[in-house]
Amino acid sequence: MRMVVVALAIVLAGNGALASDPQLEGETLRKAIAGKTVSLQTSMGGLPISYRADGTMQGKAGPLATYTGAARDSGRWWIVASQLCQRGNTWLGGTSYC
Repeated sequence: MRMVVVALAIVLAGNGALASDPQLEGETLRKAIAGKTVSLQTSMGGLPISYRADGTMQGKAGPLATYTGAARDSGRWWIVASQLCQRGNTWLGGTSYC
């Protein structure tokens, strides 16, 4: 259950602020995210995730490593319509989230 809550926090925080603007979708949304670091704040600590322009991402779980599955991870991110999608190599079992 805790992994589901962390996964939901990652997805909501990772795309909520940007994707809630109806003008940000497709290429516009991709450009808004590329090169940025989103720091997810939880009651257990922060989780910064850097989104590179080449579609790769990396993050540091810090105190959340117990729930994410590893202290650090890398993976891929992409845009589907108005949603930020991402999949880490290790975190949360390598599951894709949009």
